[in-house]
Amino acid sequence: MKIKNFLLLSLAAVAFAACDNISESERYGKDPVDVQKAKNVLIEDFTGQKCINCPKATDVIHELQGLYGEDHVIAVAIHGGALSLPETNPKGLATEQGKAYHEHWNVTTWPKGKIDRGENLEFTSWSAEVVKRLQMKPAVDLDLSGTTYDAASRKLNVAVKMTGNEAVEGKLQIWLIEDNIVLPQQMPDGSLNKNYVHNHVFRASVNEPYGTPVTVAKAASETKQFDYTLADKYKPENVSVVAFVYNDAGGVLQVIKKKIQ
Repeated sequence: MKIKNFLLLSLAAVAFAACDNISESERYGKDPVDVQKAKNVLIEDFTGQKCINCPKATDVIHELQGLYGEDHVIAVAIHGGALSLPETNPKGLATEQGKAYHEHWNVTTWPKGKIDRGENLEFTSWSAEVVKRLQMKPAVDLDLSGTTYDAASRKLNVAVKMTGNEAVEGKLQIWLIEDNIVLPQQMPDGSLNKNYVHNHVFRASVNEPYGTPVTVAKAASETKQFDYTLADKYKPENVSVVAFVYNDAGGVLQVIKKKIQ
């Protein structure tokens, strides 16, 4: 990867297109980031199909993922606010849990985002915050390699191995996201794109909605397992598990993603 060589140029394009009034230090951070040695970053993208500016936020995510890789910048598009369509509508993506997350985090305008469970941010501020968080070292390493899916029964067993780089106390959250969902989306020019491709869409929480308490000692490992049966409407070839550990002090300590097939 030529991450170091192109970091400043790419981030300049993203930030300048989004907002003219962001300082250079806010846009770029201080130094290029070697993501092979850094923690991954979670973007909780609070969005909606009736939100005309939400595709702009998605573009920022795509730019960041193109620069660092989808395994290092992990996005979850959470539909559920006033500009969303409920999943009871055949063309809707908003789940009841997604609605609860919008209310819990007091999201009342869109698009908004949380970077590693920080404050609610306008999408024009996401790039600088992602760069800052990428430069941190993970307090815990996560491994989803033991996760299995049985296509016949549609049963998923999520196995998360946590290894402490330091002593960690927090919550483990397991979500399912789905890519390549073709449904309508209002666009920035006011038009309706009936064939918009929605990616990394929040589908369900595998464990408790706000996570399972976990404690991991330094240099020790703990494994948690959770079972889940996929709904018929989910296409398993497009579904991924997102697992992250977070706490109030450090936000998201590490996040990983793995396709179930």
